[in-house]
Amino acid sequence: PAGRPYTMKILTIDTSFRPGLIGFVDDDRVVFEKHTAQNTTHSEQLFTVLEEGLSLTGWLRADFQAIVAGVGPGSFTGLRIGLAAAKGLCMGWDIPLVGISSLEALAKNVPAKQDVIVVPMIDAARGEVYVNACDLKSHECLLSERALPPDILCDKLLEMAQGRQLHLIGDGAVRYQNLFTERLGQQLSLGSSDQHVIHASSMASLALAKLTQGVDELISLAPRYIRPSDAERKYDEKNCP
Repeated sequence: PAGRPYTMKILTIDTSFRPGLIGFVDDDRVVFEKHTAQNTTHSEQLFTVLEEGLSLTGWLRADFQAIVAGVGPGSFTGLRIGLAAAKGLCMGWDIPLVGISSLEALAKNVPAKQDVIVVPMIDAARGEVYVNACDLKSHECLLSERALPPDILCDKLLEMAQGRQLHLIGDGAVRYQNLFTERLGQQLSLGSSDQHVIHASSMASLALAKLTQGVDELISLAPRYIRPSDAERKYDEKNCP
């Protein structure tokens, strides 16, 4: 498109929840995209899918000019695996790394022209979801990223929505669908199955501004955990008064 300084071949990786994602994007065109199998671990699938993509597209490792990685929030183990892989590849290939919010990538699945409050959520286990909320019409962030029990989330959504449509997406929305249907009623709009997973085009789009500015987050990039890990929680319970 006019105004783009150059095209860029990007590898996208997201392992914030299952299924994970590996994608190849050439500027704004998705050349390869595959979501990993639900019943396998990210570590088992990540490099297998990468090799499959290289074989199918004919791309070489040397063709990639940047990697975009989802930093969560999401599965602690999944995020560690995905970011470690992304950093290792970037160091080996000597290309920049940029991180994006996995919730923002989910929200990108909803067309901007829709007059809804989009609520992306990722199952956080322990009876919570990672969530934020954005008014697509005004682009205003109505709820910053946090972990909440679904019932408390419903209270907040009903208060902020004031009768407007709430468009819920992500595996957290699917897991607690019955509760959301009961609590949100006619205001609930549940996303299609394609909107519940992260896509390579969304990740590349979110990262493009950083990449064109020459940003490289290889050293600084860290998973966005939001809440303490189980190990940290158990340590605090044992050692803190």
